[in-house]
Amino acid sequence: MLAQNNNRLFERVSGELAVRYSPQGADGEFCSTTRNISGGGIRMPLLKKVRPGTLLDLEIFKPSTDMVFRCMGKVMWIWDAPMDKKEDPFFET
Repeated sequence: MLAQNNNRLFERVSGELAVRYSPQGADGEFCSTTRNISGGGIRMPLLKKVRPGTLLDLEIFKPSTDMVFRCMGKVMWIWDAPMDKKEDPFFET
């Protein structure tokens, strides 16, 4: 679906989906939850700061089913400061 405003090609839909991700070339897997998603990207907090351009292996889980979507994503931008300094730091991407 094409977005009607703000120069986006696809409309963004708010929603929480469980995501397991792993930066390519790095050790470890991490878990997160989407903030919103569209045909052009996903917005989600990350536990570790990564650089724009970093490739991520992603597994996105559909709620109440056994369905898992496996794909690769590229970090396009990152919010430079932790989102909440009172709790564990998350970096928005």
